[in-house]
Amino acid sequence: MEGHVLNQITCNAICTPGCEYHWRKSSSPYEIVNNTAVLSLGSVKRGNAASYECIASNPRTSNTANSYECIASNPRTSNTANSYECIASNPRTSNTANSYECIASNPRTSNTANSYECIASNPRTSNTANSYECIASNPRTSNTANSYECIASNPRTSNTANSYECIASNPRTSNTANSYECIASNPRTSNTANSYECIASNPRTSNTANSYECIASNPRTSNTANSYECIASNPRTSNTANSYECIASNPRTSNTANSLKVGLSIICT
Repeated sequence: MEGHVLNQITCNAICTPGCEYHWRKSSSPYEIVNNTAVLSLGSVKRGNAASYECIASNPRTSNTANSYECIASNPRTSNTANSYECIASNPRTSNTANSYECIASNPRTSNTANSYECIASNPRTSNTANSYECIASNPRTSNTANSYECIASNPRTSNTANSYECIASNPRTSNTANSYECIASNPRTSNTANSYECIASNPRTSNTANSYECIASNPRTSNTANSYECIASNPRTSNTANSYECIASNPRTSNTANSLKVGLSIICT
């Protein structure tokens, strides 16, 4: 009610090292009416009638935590089940601690079960560049040749330039050639530019050619946290079901892009 004295409204958030606060008014959303945690309107005037929103953001320093996961699965109905998983994780503190894990498993139905696991860990000290490659191959005698390759490279300079690439290929001799490639790249400059690209292609030799491509890009400006998911599925009619899923997530833990919104509505009568 006009003339009524409002209590202060506090926008609470936890940010490391600290938060920035911006209060916006619904009637003029591009105007910042207050830039502190506490909104104090005092005695209500008719011009105060609006909804108020607080956005608490965490301007990033040079310390980040990024994780990328790509899963390409190919459950086959005819005596074959192949799955490929590559996880490249990089919990960043200060130019340290990178670990890469690649698992390529191939549980076979006909008297064979093969699994391959490669772990390359690199607790980083400062400003180094390393690459890890794992190749697990299973040349089969009966019209099948499977090979799995995972490459996770991290040319480091100073809090910049991380790229992860996983290639799982399955050139099949009997009317089938499947290849899956997922690239999640994060060329970092200063709190900017994240892009994720997943390409799953399936050029088939007999009457079928399918390809799926999903690109989710996030050229970052400032103080944001986004996640992108794309699913391209191809249930096949002739004894084959292929599905491809790529998830690129960026849950930020500390020193990174968190936002909290709280609302307040005032109606003048």
